[in-house]
Parts: sequence; structure tokens; C-alpha cells
Amino acid sequence: MTGVQTCALPISDAQAVLDAVQDGSADILGRTKSGHILLRVQGVEGVNVNTGTLNPAQPTDVFIVKGTTRPSVVPTSPAATPIPPGRAAE
Repeated sequence: MTGVQTCALPISDAQAVLDAVQDGSADILGRTKSGHILLRVQGVEGVNVNTGTLNPAQPTDVFIVKGTTRPSVVPTSPAATPIPPGRAAE
């Protein structure tokens, strides 16, 4: 299969990302096209696993936070960019 994506992030690192959002130390980049929060957290390293690329286990400090009541933290490409301001999420 190509283009398969998954995540590799220990629970303690996921909590560190959520803590950084709460204490304001996360760099909020914006929203993804799906409306999830896209952010960078210095000092927390996840692995963007994307077998459809030449670098299937890419270290990253960029994450997507999905949900609010029971949030999920997903490492994503370090090159990920948010949707432009004013454009509605799909």
C-alpha cells in the first residue's frame, strides 16, 4: 500500500503537546483543511509515518490536535501548512 499514514507518539509526549497548548508555549500555526489545530511544539519530537514517501519515518515537531473533549494528538509532516486565513475548513 502507498500513502498509508499512522502515528508514533508516546502518551507522555502527547500530554506534553496538550500541556504546551494550555500554557501557551505551543506555536499555533492555524487549522488544517479538516478544521483541526495545527501546531509546533519545540522539544517534543514525534514521528510522521507516511509509507507513500521517500522518508517513511520522519521526525517532526509539528502536530495536529483533533477533538476537544477527548483530544487526539497526531504527528504530521514538518512541512505541513495551515489553510489560508479566511478560507473555510472542509
